[in-house]
Order: sequence, then structure tokens, then C-alpha cells
Amino acid sequence: MLQFGQVLSWFGHASVVPMHSHREAQLVVSLRGTATIGTGAQDWAITPRSMLWLAGDTPHRVHTTADHHWLVLSFPPELVARATGWVEASGFVHDLVERIGHAPDPERRARLTAVLVDELVEPVPVNARLRRVTELVTLHPATSVAALARAVGMSERTFRRWFRADVGTSFTRWRQQRVVDRAIEQLDRGDSVKCVAADLGYTSTSAFIAMFKRVMNVSPQRYLRSR
Repeated sequence: MLQFGQVLSWFGHASVVPMHSHREAQLVVSLRGTATIGTGAQDWAITPRSMLWLAGDTPHRVHTTADHHWLVLSFPPELVARATGWVEASGFVHDLVERIGHAPDPERRARLTAVLVDELVEPVPVNARLRRVTELVTLHPATSVAALARAVGMSERTFRRWFRADVGTSFTRWRQQRVVDRAIEQLDRGDSVKCVAADLGYTSTSAFIAMFKRVMNVSPQRYLRSR
């Protein structure tokens, strides 16, 4: 049976929780009212039906409005490898989270959470040729789409169409998230923003910063200051 942390269901009036952190990653969902979570680098305003993923060991503070109800699901950080940011979730995922919050017993909660984890983990292509592309991107993130498509015997147009159909998102968006994940690893070990940008194939540091901010809603410099 899948092991995971507790599910917190918070009701109440306006409150403030000072800056703190914890090893577990958390999925924060507002069912009623709003909450603002500040990481130092970014303030995330969580409204009903929105979801925020907080990576483990992320310092943050919380401010809730009056008459709020929100759920916090905690996970071992190694279970779902995601950076802090919004979770683009379907109606199914929202309903699943609410069912977890109201599950009558731990076993049912664990079964529902196993399904949720499958939904949160970044998708991997089923098609073997597309999986080969994801491996190439991991090794050489700056490789052009045309070169990747040729490497697996496809035209660029066919490759893009197949990738979206298999993974459920565009290749451009998928690769940006992979690049950001790798950038975060390098930034966390002390590499400069300029070095990370060059290593990931960006000839312009400003272009890398713009991409990072588009995905993370915060610049690499502010991300580093929040760690």
C-alpha cells in the first residue's frame, strides 16, 4: 500500500502562519476562501479549484482569509519530483483531491492517493521512439526539434503531432519543464545563472531567464534567494 503523509483539512477564520519549512512536499488546494503562500521569492494566491505544489524543504508562510476551507496533502519528496508551482489539474484531479480529504478510512485514502500520484507524475511517452526523444533531451537539452525528429525517423510535423497525442501536452511545453528541472538542479548545487543558461544551450542568458520565469513565475535569481 502506498505510504504518504497526513491529510490536513483546515477550516476557520483569517490566520497567519509564519515562515517555516518541512521535509514533505505538499499539494495545497482551496475548497472555499483564499490563501496566500509566500516563499520569499513569490506569493501564490490560492483560490477555489486552484492547486499549488510545494516542493519539500521550501521555506514558506501562509495567510488565510476568513471562512476558509482548504486541504493540504503531504507526500514524501521522492514520490513526486516537481518544483514548486501551479498544478494544471483536470476536473477529475480536483474531485479526486476532495474525495481523499473526505475518505472515511486510511486504506481508502491510500488507494485514492495512489491514483492521484499517477496523475501528478510527469507523463512519459508510451511510444518507444518518443521515449527515445525524451532520453536524448535529458542528455542534450539544446538539441533542435528537427534533429530530434530525424533521430527517430519522423518529420518534425509528425513528431509534434505524435508527441501531443501520446503525452497530452506539446513538446515545447514538455521540454521547457524538463529544462527548468535540470536548471534547478544546477542552480541548487551552486552554478551561476549564466553557466546554467550556456550549459542548457541558450546563447542568451536573458532568453533563459525569460523561459525560467514563464514556467516558474519567478526569475532564477529570486528562486535562489528563496532557497
